[in-house]
Amino acid sequence: MIKNEVIKMIRSITAFVPIIFLPCCFCYGQGQNKDTIIKHTRELFQKINNDPTLKKLELDNEDFMPDEQSDGGVSLTGYYKKDTIYKLSVWIGVSYCVRQYDYYLKNGKPFFIYETEKDFPGKKDGTLDYSKLNLAFEGRYYLNNGKVMDLKIKGKKRMDENPTTASIMGLAADAKSYAKLMSAHINKLDK
Repeated sequence: MIKNEVIKMIRSITAFVPIIFLPCCFCYGQGQNKDTIIKHTRELFQKINNDPTLKKLELDNEDFMPDEQSDGGVSLTGYYKKDTIYKLSVWIGVSYCVRQYDYYLKNGKPFFIYETEKDFPGKKDGTLDYSKLNLAFEGRYYLNNGKVMDLKIKGKKRMDENPTTASIMGLAADAKSYAKLMSAHINKLDK
């Protein structure tokens, strides 16, 4: 009789073990998938950064944003091979900082965005020291299938709030329009 009770107790416990551990396994699997994608993303953007065969085309204010002017100017630089753009860099100079956005593309869509803000430090008299730039903010935005998968932020922007999923998706949309503009200029070079 005691033997039958022990067997029933063991069966009931073993029935609950998968229920207890299944969520843990699922979370671990999700983390691995995210970690794997981030690792692959890093490998891909490093490969792009280290590719000496990419051609470079820079567009300044007049060609990039003819209707908009910033204090320190703007530029768009494309890194491409044949008719495929792999990286776009946007440089924006404003009165208090320099912002840069590096967009890494795969099949015409951004998969990683790296944003920096370098601020001109303040002086004792309340003005800015335009001879120096200090890194104030870094944002690394990992995208997968058109969605923000992860973001890593270091520091703080001087004027803007830190990025949100919505603002990062806005950057991704900007990348697509910049790629379109850059493609048009690359096609002009080929003719």
